[in-house]
Amino acid sequence: MRILAAILRKELLQLSRNRGLLFLIFACPVIILGIIPFALENNTRISVGIVDHDRSALSRDYATRLVHSPEFTEVRYFPAVRLAEEAIRKGEMEMMLVIPSRHESRLQHTDAEPLKIAIDGTHPQKAQNYVYKTQRLLENPDEQIRVHRLFNPTESQQFYYLVSLLVLVQTLIGTCLIALNIVAEKEAGILEQFNSTSLNRFTYITGKLLFIALVCLAVTVVSLLFCHYAYGLSVEGSVWQYLLMTVLFSYPLLSLGFLLAVVCKNQVQTVYLLIFSLLVLVLMSTMFTHLSSMPQWARLTRFFNPVYFMLDISRMIILKGMELQTMQMQILLITGTGVLLSGAAVWRMLRSPERW
Repeated sequence: MRILAAILRKELLQLSRNRGLLFLIFACPVIILGIIPFALENNTRISVGIVDHDRSALSRDYATRLVHSPEFTEVRYFPAVRLAEEAIRKGEMEMMLVIPSRHESRLQHTDAEPLKIAIDGTHPQKAQNYVYKTQRLLENPDEQIRVHRLFNPTESQQFYYLVSLLVLVQTLIGTCLIALNIVAEKEAGILEQFNSTSLNRFTYITGKLLFIALVCLAVTVVSLLFCHYAYGLSVEGSVWQYLLMTVLFSYPLLSLGFLLAVVCKNQVQTVYLLIFSLLVLVLMSTMFTHLSSMPQWARLTRFFNPVYFMLDISRMIILKGMELQTMQMQILLITGTGVLLSGAAVWRMLRSPERW
């Protein structure tokens, strides 16, 4: 324990003397959480062109609904469909509403011609939002539907992305810090000097892993405080349970970074492997897309992706207030992934021609 405490003290002194790295560890998460959520906000602002061939009280009511809706920023009238399509082609409008002639008078008959909506579909998700919001706005007021949106009554996308970015920060800090730290000491020859001492390399690596796990925990606390005071995000569940899961989640991340550090010979190789592995983990983790939008083979990769399970746990605890007792499978798979990665790293280290 004295040796382990000495290693932790050494890592703390080394980090405190590196002011640039210390700034990056705590300032970059705040910068990421302070800027990116505004770019990922999914509240669309729609500009629509109306081609009114009916010119009735009902068509004017449709236009009034669009004008007074905060989701429609601009409403313009066009005399012909061709002119409205040209405006959409140039990017001046995102949507066109065509009201056919005698629409109001034929509304009670079976031969009534329906409203027509033409949408710029180059961005499929935005186009889907346009259709949904326009249909909801123009629906018959006599047939109202009451919708109760659970866990997010304001329909804000920021909280969803904040949780994702919080896990992203934990992933970047945990994996990159341990991998680059070990490889930098390999290049500097520090690990070779340890071979001439009685220090056990497993004790040395354990001290590094424990210290960086504590750093990840501190970064998570800072990030949660920033999200609370900047965006009003509150943890609905137990904060202590979430911090405990952060420590557990750092285990497979640190094991992955340790494995990369054992395989690589210099920091350039490490950076390239970090970019490759983290891109795969993040993009396949449903951080920016839903699991139902993936093909079947891509869904199966989630069982080997600890980022996916941490995202699932974070959303359950932070947004829904669930307890850890309901997430035993996720916890088991995160732990199992960490055991596999750490076992592979130790096996590769023992077979390495370098004595470190």
